[in-house]
Amino acid sequence: MEAKTVLLVEDEEFLRGMLEEFLRGKGYEVVAVESGEKALKIVSDRNFQLGLFDVRLPGMDGIELASRVRQVNPDTVVVIMTGYPSIESVVRATKTGAYDYLVKPFRLVELERVLERALEEWRIGRENRMLRERLAKLEERLGKYEFLESHRPFEKGKASTEPSEAERRYLKQSRWSWRRWLPVPLPSKEEG
Repeated sequence: MEAKTVLLVEDEEFLRGMLEEFLRGKGYEVVAVESGEKALKIVSDRNFQLGLFDVRLPGMDGIELASRVRQVNPDTVVVIMTGYPSIESVVRATKTGAYDYLVKPFRLVELERVLERALEEWRIGRENRMLRERLAKLEERLGKYEFLESHRPFEKGKASTEPSEAERRYLKQSRWSWRRWLPVPLPSKEEG
């Protein structure tokens, strides 16, 4: 099973240490830093499934960080946490694509539930991306065989009333008549 990776960005040392310990105890591989600038340096070298960012950080805030991290790795699912909630920050977080918004103080059980749902969102997004890539490859491979369509008596899945070019050439060279392509059989010489 794939490791669950979290980038934790919290400027309060005590809270950062407590969250890091809690997440490690739940089986997450955690990288914890105190600023957005440090987080960006780490993200440039490594991808994370989840990001847990405080809003108020020294330098760049957590919402700006979320936007930049998602530019580098769009698959990262970001959860924003703050002790100073406002409608403006919720709207900004939503516009940057944040998955959820936690208000401090929150219960660790609540955090665990949010992160598990966020991880499932990450898995679904990754699977969706992989399936799209496979579909694009299949469409590319099928495109290579499009020339065959002109040699079949079918057009977009429906039987054609006209023979294909290849069939016309065959019929010209063969002893068979064109009568079999007519919608109504012609009477033979013996009937008429």
